Amino acid sequence: MKQLDQKDPLDRLLDKELRGEAILFDEWEQAMDELADEPDLEEVLQREGLTCASARQQAEAYRQEFLRRAAQYALPLDDRLLLCQTLFDRAASPSDELRWLFCQIVTDVGFLLDRDRERFDEEEIVQSWLWSKRESGELFATLSERAALQQRFLAICAQTQKNSLPKADCDSEKKDLIFQRYTVLFGVYGDEKLFLDNIDQLIGMQEASAALTEIAPLFLYRMLVRHGKRLHSSDSTRFDCQALWRYQTYRIDGDNGKNYKTNLAYLRLFHALCEIYETDERVSIPLCCHGFEQLSNLGDFYRMVEPADCPLPFAEPLEELIAQHTFSCYEHGMGDNVILAEEGLAAGALFDFEGGGDRNRARALDRISAYMNRHAAELTTAFLGADAAGVKALCGEILTGAALAAREQPTDLPTVALFLASINGGLMELVDYYANDLLIRAAERLTYSAPAEEAL
Repeated sequence: MKQLDQKDPLDRLLDKELRGEAILFDEWEQAMDELADEPDLEEVLQREGLTCASARQQAEAYRQEFLRRAAQYALPLDDRLLLCQTLFDRAASPSDELRWLFCQIVTDVGFLLDRDRERFDEEEIVQSWLWSKRESGELFATLSERAALQQRFLAICAQTQKNSLPKADCDSEKKDLIFQRYTVLFGVYGDEKLFLDNIDQLIGMQEASAALTEIAPLFLYRMLVRHGKRLHSSDSTRFDCQALWRYQTYRIDGDNGKNYKTNLAYLRLFHALCEIYETDERVSIPLCCHGFEQLSNLGDFYRMVEPADCPLPFAEPLEELIAQHTFSCYEHGMGDNVILAEEGLAAGALFDFEGGGDRNRARALDRISAYMNRHAAELTTAFLGADAAGVKALCGEILTGAALAAREQPTDLPTVALFLASINGGLMELVDYYANDLLIRAAERLTYSAPAEEAL
């Protein structure tokens, strides 16, 4: 292992972690300041017109407001996994208030949830408050904006569920542009004049409806993709508009020689339509992109292939937004590892054990990890209900159940203890995995109160 440089801010944090010491928020903030050359706390407070004492008062008022709102929703703050489950349950009835609480919890760095508050001094509390207020505010704004887009999109779909839509005069320039871009991607088959006339009809339908005009690129895209063959062969203007807003699943996880090109062509068509309408002030491109992702999995395909020729402003997935924050069910991190505490081991010893170059040990840890993943649900349930003795017994059962090869087996008691501590850490990771999965699902409920395919 390389020698850690105490002048390097990240090395200093790593050194503390290896020694099993808690990294306080002000230490983390100081390291980030050194790396990014950000202003220190005194400069931030001066810019905000605050003193440390007045900021401390505001921080405490902020925390009390959080506790008050959390109590109104009966959120169990002393059990973080149950807290995540309760948030998910409450999110079935989304509201701005609950969305605010959710954002506070996800972005918390210990200021709101930690029970061991004696380790925080006044400056650390102020720094934690400033961080929480900024990060939770940004997340709240993001989720609120998406929730507003979802409600508007659902309202438009509900307004346009008619088999026959009125028509208005068509913009011939747009008609020609759409025809050209479509034919470049898909060619023309059947009656070319009929197809052009039908594009004219579609634009007329869109122009006659303020709701459809707001999502004109998406409406035209869905019509062209779902009714392409018919638009080349029939002059009927009656369409199943309910089907137009139904979710579609495309094959995006493999290339059979055709689906990749077809999916890419769909993305390019939607991009082309957005370009045609981007200067129309009546049209909301963000709403179109939001609706596009609510109606198919092609947004996921877009992120997989990242096509440079059709840049689209799709939103960052919720799971990635949540993953940017470090919510954990364990207030003290590895300090809550029962085996480490019982055996008097430092987190650094476990770090060296798991990261060493011993091939047999690496194979053993991989085998244990695979066993735990296969039995994740039952092991998590057993772990959550166990006391210290039960945790140790469970870790021993997992070590036995993994059926390590003879050369992978621990040969002395200190090594057994490290294996058990590693398993204990893995169980903690499973709990955090379930907690974060619940948070992601709660975010989906709070943001997209009903999936498009169910609501429509």
